[in-house]
Amino acid sequence: MVPELNRSGMMQQIAAMGDPQDPVVQYRKSLVALTEAVKKRDGKAVTKHSDDCLKIAFVQCKKDPLWYGQVLVIYSLLCHDQLGNQNWKKAIVFATQAVEEMQ
Repeated sequence: MVPELNRSGMMQQIAAMGDPQDPVVQYRKSLVALTEAVKKRDGKAVTKHSDDCLKIAFVQCKKDPLWYGQVLVIYSLLCHDQLGNQNWKKAIVFATQAVEEMQ
Protein backbone atom coordinates (compact mmCIF):
# COMPACT_ATOMS: atom_id res chain seq x y z
CA MET A 1 0.00 0.00 0.00
CA VAL A 2 1.52 3.29 -1.12
CA PRO A 3 -0.05 6.50 0.20
CA GLU A 4 -0.62 9.25 -2.32
CA LEU A 5 0.80 12.44 -0.88
CA ASN A 6 0.41 15.90 -2.32
CA ARG A 7 4.00 16.99 -1.69
CA SER A 8 3.56 20.33 -3.38
CA GLY A 9 0.52 21.16 -1.27
CA MET A 10 2.32 20.00 1.86
CA MET A 11 5.31 22.23 1.15
CA GLN A 12 3.05 25.20 0.45
CA GLN A 13 1.28 24.69 3.78
CA ILE A 14 4.55 24.34 5.69
CA ALA A 15 5.97 27.45 3.99
CA ALA A 16 2.87 29.46 4.95
CA MET A 17 3.16 28.64 8.66
CA GLY A 18 3.61 31.74 10.79
CA ASP A 19 2.67 35.38 10.48
CA PRO A 20 1.69 36.08 6.84
CA GLN A 21 3.15 39.60 7.17
CA ASP A 22 6.56 38.26 8.22
CA PRO A 23 9.05 38.62 5.33
CA VAL A 24 10.49 35.21 6.18
CA VAL A 25 7.09 33.58 5.63
CA GLN A 26 6.59 35.54 2.41
CA TYR A 27 10.05 34.43 1.25
CA ARG A 28 9.36 30.77 2.03
CA LYS A 29 6.07 30.89 0.13
CA SER A 30 7.74 32.52 -2.89
CA LEU A 31 10.63 30.05 -2.76
CA VAL A 32 8.28 27.06 -2.79
CA ALA A 33 6.35 28.64 -5.69
CA LEU A 34 9.67 29.25 -7.49
CA THR A 35 10.73 25.62 -7.17
CA GLU A 36 7.34 24.50 -8.50
CA ALA A 37 7.62 26.92 -11.43
CA VAL A 38 11.11 25.61 -12.27
CA LYS A 39 9.81 22.05 -12.09
CA LYS A 40 6.94 22.91 -14.47
CA ARG A 41 9.19 25.01 -16.77
CA ASP A 42 6.83 27.96 -16.37
CA GLY A 43 9.02 30.90 -17.41
CA LYS A 44 6.63 33.66 -16.37
CA ALA A 45 6.14 32.18 -12.90
CA VAL A 46 9.89 31.60 -12.52
CA THR A 47 10.53 35.28 -13.26
CA LYS A 48 7.79 36.49 -10.90
CA HIS A 49 8.72 34.29 -7.95
CA SER A 50 12.47 34.74 -8.34
CA ASP A 51 11.98 38.51 -8.39
CA ASP A 52 9.86 38.27 -5.24
CA CYS A 53 12.44 36.07 -3.52
CA LEU A 54 15.38 38.30 -4.47
CA LYS A 55 13.56 41.44 -3.36
CA ILE A 56 12.90 39.96 0.08
CA ALA A 57 16.35 38.39 0.38
CA PHE A 58 18.24 41.60 -0.45
CA VAL A 59 16.25 43.54 2.16
CA GLN A 60 16.95 40.82 4.72
CA CYS A 61 20.68 40.79 3.81
CA LYS A 62 20.94 44.29 5.24
CA LYS A 63 19.76 42.94 8.60
CA ASP A 64 21.49 39.55 8.51
CA PRO A 65 24.33 38.69 6.11
CA LEU A 66 23.46 35.00 6.34
CA TRP A 67 20.66 35.80 3.90
CA TYR A 68 23.26 35.96 1.13
CA GLY A 69 23.05 32.18 1.19
CA GLN A 70 19.43 32.50 0.09
CA VAL A 71 20.47 34.80 -2.74
CA LEU A 72 22.81 32.01 -3.84
CA VAL A 73 19.94 29.51 -3.66
CA ILE A 74 17.76 31.68 -5.89
CA TYR A 75 20.44 32.25 -8.52
CA SER A 76 21.26 28.52 -8.43
CA LEU A 77 17.60 27.71 -9.11
CA LEU A 78 17.57 30.20 -11.99
CA CYS A 79 20.74 28.62 -13.39
CA HIS A 80 19.20 25.15 -13.05
CA ASP A 81 16.06 26.36 -14.83
CA GLN A 82 18.08 27.65 -17.76
CA LEU A 83 20.14 24.46 -17.95
CA GLY A 84 16.87 22.54 -18.18
CA ASN A 85 15.83 24.82 -21.03
CA GLN A 86 19.24 24.30 -22.67
CA ASN A 87 19.86 28.02 -22.55
CA TRP A 88 23.56 27.78 -21.70
CA LYS A 89 24.35 31.49 -21.94
CA LYS A 90 21.62 32.51 -19.50
CA ALA A 91 22.63 29.69 -17.16
CA ILE A 92 26.18 31.05 -17.10
CA VAL A 93 24.86 34.57 -16.42
CA PHE A 94 22.91 33.33 -13.36
CA ALA A 95 25.85 31.25 -12.12
CA THR A 96 28.09 34.29 -12.48
CA GLN A 97 25.60 36.47 -10.59
CA ALA A 98 25.56 33.94 -7.76
CA VAL A 99 29.35 34.01 -7.51
CA GLU A 100 29.44 37.81 -7.66
CA GLU A 101 26.92 38.12 -4.84
CA MET A 102 29.14 35.98 -2.63
CA GLN A 103 32.15 38.29 -3.01
